[in-house]
Amino acid sequence: MHCTGNLFKLLFLAAATFFLNVNIGISANLTVLETTGIAAITSDQESKARRNAIEDAIFLAALKIGADVEGSSISNDGILIRNVVKLDSRAQLVDFDILSEKNTGTHYKVKMKTFFAKETNHITTNCNKDKFPNISMFSPRIFITSNVDLKHEALAETVANAIYQNLELAYPGKITIINSGTINDLINSESNDEILDYSSLRKTKSVKSNSQILIEANINVSRKKSTLHHKIQISAYKNFSFEPLFTLKHTAKVGLPLGSTLSNKTPIRALNVLWPKDIKVPSKAISQIVAKINETLIKRACLPLEGKLLHNGEQLTLGKGSLAGVKKGDLAYLVSGPESWTLLRVTKVEKLAATLIPLNDRVSSKKLAGQTARILKGDY
Repeated sequence: MHCTGNLFKLLFLAAATFFLNVNIGISANLTVLETTGIAAITSDQESKARRNAIEDAIFLAALKIGADVEGSSISNDGILIRNVVKLDSRAQLVDFDILSEKNTGTHYKVKMKTFFAKETNHITTNCNKDKFPNISMFSPRIFITSNVDLKHEALAETVANAIYQNLELAYPGKITIINSGTINDLINSESNDEILDYSSLRKTKSVKSNSQILIEANINVSRKKSTLHHKIQISAYKNFSFEPLFTLKHTAKVGLPLGSTLSNKTPIRALNVLWPKDIKVPSKAISQIVAKINETLIKRACLPLEGKLLHNGEQLTLGKGSLAGVKKGDLAYLVSGPESWTLLRVTKVEKLAATLIPLNDRVSSKKLAGQTARILKGDY
């Protein structure tokens, strides 16, 4: 093994040195392997044996991750002159972490973790259910113009409830319905500098939510000739900061049967008798708006979790915390620039921020400030 092994290692390590400076596209899958490298100590050259043991550990990891080996022989008159062997790893070595090392007297042993990355050309290949943020949805607000009969308010409520119920079934995360108050009430309840007056006493103080995303729906109902127009607006916000995330608009049209338009002077007690029985809920439009909301939420949840690094002493701070799904022990990597693919580990997590340190203690934290770091999910 050692006759051709050294040649393998030289070719592989030369390629790995190049890979460490490569910026890998949009996203990547990280694979972590533990291997132990061993090298004989000759002529009391411990430092050389240590380097050879590290190379041996990386080489073994490359074989575990998968490698394509090509070989050819050069001969002359039936006499073998030399073998040419090429090894290409199926992933790119981005970093390694030495776990332990020992001089046994005759050999040097190094146990290490090696980190290999495989490029992916799309945002994500794995969007786990626990990654989807929890959502709180406030009761929809319905506004009806003066040319719409009062009896049609119930139809607007049916449309709103259908949207919420279908979204609860479609969305893979948790949805909680808040039946009282509005997002403005929640904002006011979070304010620390309210002036004690009559209006502040009337504000809703019971509105609370620990969800990551808040959603509010407004439905404006108007009538044009024999058609009811339900203009639906869905607005989503980040909780705590109340930063707007997205707004979606959709119109659901409902045709009114002939003769269903009653005079505004129609007695209320007559509504049950005169209510048209063949007005249908706009199921297709509801399905479309629910699909659009669900797609937007999932797309946002599956976007890479990344942000700019801020230097704080010997540590780095990322403006993403537990509410965004960051956990202690997560790994992150730099996505671009001369330090691309430098690995960092999350050491502390708060609601809105996380503290990171470089995996390699020889890397200067100050040098990485201002660069974009992307969280790699998983237990490494």
